[in-house]
Amino acid sequence: MAKMKKKYHKQIEPKVMQTPTPNFSSKRIIASGINWVFGGIISGIPSVVFFAVLTKSSKPLTSMYQFESMGFSRNITILVSLICLLCGFCYYVIVPWKIFPGQTLGKHWLNLKIVHLNNQRITLGGYCIRQFLILIFIEGAATATSTYIKVLVTTISRFYIDPYLRIIWFIVTLGSLILLFWSKKHLALHDILTKTTVIDVFKSNNVEGGF
Repeated sequence: MAKMKKKYHKQIEPKVMQTPTPNFSSKRIIASGINWVFGGIISGIPSVVFFAVLTKSSKPLTSMYQFESMGFSRNITILVSLICLLCGFCYYVIVPWKIFPGQTLGKHWLNLKIVHLNNQRITLGGYCIRQFLILIFIEGAATATSTYIKVLVTTISRFYIDPYLRIIWFIVTLGSLILLFWSKKHLALHDILTKTTVIDVFKSNNVEGGF
């Protein structure tokens, strides 16, 4: 009887989910570099198109401030910047949420995946906070898309904030990298604030919903 009870309790014992093991190798930095390039291209396409259509010339757009310098209303700069940010939002949030679960293009190509530390599915809100609010607005040096934040603030306030934000973002991003590579848990700032990490795809079998 005692053996049967022991066997019964063993059968109903809940499975313990393992904590995801963070990947802090060069793959993650390479993936970030790929995202910097492709995220920058995708978020920058509207500015190039608008500039070509409005100016009706083949002159390249080298700065968002060219719109005003060529006589267009500052509202044009604000509108285009917002559309560029929307495209950046699609790349950094919608892609890992809907297209490649847990992956931007860089992570998809290098077989990496964003997961929650408790192995639960990451919600749209979670991606918005991690990938957009923190990565672009706070760790601005990590993405080319953050350029449009500087342009928006400068255009609206009429105070050239670019060099100040550049310094702040560099310091925050550098601190995030230090946390990733040299802290005990190997979590970047955006990982810590959203309780997420990045792992190798083949280690994600225990994660709910494949995230």
